[in-house]
Amino acid sequence: MAEDFQHSLAQEPYTGLLKTPNAQVADYGLAQFDFSNAIERNSGYIDGYNYMATAGLFPGLEVTGRIATQEHDSHCFTENCGIRDLSASAKYQLPFIPKEWFDVAIGARDMGGAANNFRAYYGVISKQWQQLRFTAGAGTSESPLGQLDGPFGGVEWQPFGWLQLLAEYDANSVNLGAKLFTPQQWSPNGWKN
Repeated sequence: MAEDFQHSLAQEPYTGLLKTPNAQVADYGLAQFDFSNAIERNSGYIDGYNYMATAGLFPGLEVTGRIATQEHDSHCFTENCGIRDLSASAKYQLPFIPKEWFDVAIGARDMGGAANNFRAYYGVISKQWQQLRFTAGAGTSESPLGQLDGPFGGVEWQPFGWLQLLAEYDANSVNLGAKLFTPQQWSPNGWKN
């Protein structure tokens, strides 16, 4: 069970819990796609469209492209369409630490570009123990909510290969949730949960 501990995208453009990263990265050569409707805007969240694609580009390196938009119907060059943001993020897992100790990663969210609505830089450490994974980190962020702007952390509990229960503090608020994974025998050949 411990060897099969799942890692997947958070609701943000990195592998993680709900809103915070952990020190895991996307597996080399694999791609993940994610959609969520919550977009951070000013001092809260709005209902919108958050599309993310992450790839394990090299061993220990994941890169993510993200499109966050409030709506699809307006032409942003001629009328107000609210937020529409295209961004790139990356996370690198440090390779020189023995796996049986812990994992450490550094990352950046919303690097470069004209509008940096979600920019953050962080360092994070994770330790897996049996059916639990503990994560702690610190970051600096331009988030009006304070997300990833200071210390953050969380715990993931995976009682079954298809279920994770999560609790985290994202440097601003406490979040609780669950992740469900498709059992491998239900997936098409060659697909991963």
